[in-house]
Amino acid sequence: MALTEEQKALFDALTQLQRRFVTALLEGAN
Repeated sequence: MALTEEQKALFDALTQLQRRFVTALLEGAN
């Protein structure tokens, strides 16, 4: 699946938000 530069940028932003969210969840669980 080929991604356009715009889609790559959106995907990167999403993964960053997801990482922050998961990190917050993990920190909250500990």
